[in-house]
Amino acid sequence: MDFVSLDFETATESRCSICQIGITIVKNSGIIENKAWLVKPEGNRYSLFNTMIHGITPKDTENSPSFPEIWPEISSYLNGNIVVAHNASFDMYVLKESLEHYSLPWPNFQYYCSCRLARCINPDLGCYTLRNVCAFYKIPLLKHHSADCDSEACARIFLKEIEDAAISDISELATKYRYECGSFSSSGFIAHRIKRDYSFHKKVDVEEIISSTEVEEINPNIAGLNICLTGTLCNRREDILRLIARYGGIPANSVTKTTDILVVGVQDNRIVGDSGMSSKQKKAIELQNKGAHIRILSEIDFFDLLNS
Repeated sequence: MDFVSLDFETATESRCSICQIGITIVKNSGIIENKAWLVKPEGNRYSLFNTMIHGITPKDTENSPSFPEIWPEISSYLNGNIVVAHNASFDMYVLKESLEHYSLPWPNFQYYCSCRLARCINPDLGCYTLRNVCAFYKIPLLKHHSADCDSEACARIFLKEIEDAAISDISELATKYRYECGSFSSSGFIAHRIKRDYSFHKKVDVEEIISSTEVEEINPNIAGLNICLTGTLCNRREDILRLIARYGGIPANSVTKTTDILVVGVQDNRIVGDSGMSSKQKKAIELQNKGAHIRILSEIDFFDLLNS
């Protein structure tokens, strides 16, 4: 089993604000190299929220190369390889939007998501964040949100998943779990997907969830905040919405001026188009541009917010 695992950290809510890249190389099912690069984001700008997550500051990257400067080295690790990320719907769109933003040449590789595969292989796990899946497999996560540590954890998770799946070739994931890998190539970008499991993205009655869920513990990071979901998530929509309500947040069906957080899952490009953004995400960005303070978070970043 040969592959490369990849992790990005970003400086702001913008997906093309990479500030750290982690890569782990696996050959013959063994880790042979683990590296990280600090990257200077455009303008060396950071948001306080992102710095709270990963601890990287403008001082750390003021003398680091920009993404266009470091891309030739990074792409040499990816081209022609199998690439794995945990929550690839975040990392691969970070890469896609960064390449488009800087007009850089596209790499050529297929990619898999260890988060989505964890959902297929261990459907009763409940929560599929990197931290939880590492705990399930007893994999140490020494410094979460340091890109090299996260990419190594992702690699170890993927090796465990392949072992649990009892397959001899990675292509067997397509038939066993209806998993279609994603890809980058000179022809464009194809998002990974799993044949629809309607229990994960079926419509839920938000009012019923609010009325039937008691607040068990006030989480100061989301208490009183209006929180909306979009896209296909690694955890069931109903479970996430009930968790929000239990922690004192307010689940919401749609994005409005009162929305505080939009949690974004993977989008099906055949439905949302080449932008990769749902109508909810486009609405949130439109409101942001008009001065609304809406945070757009990946599912994993949202769970990290709950735990921070």
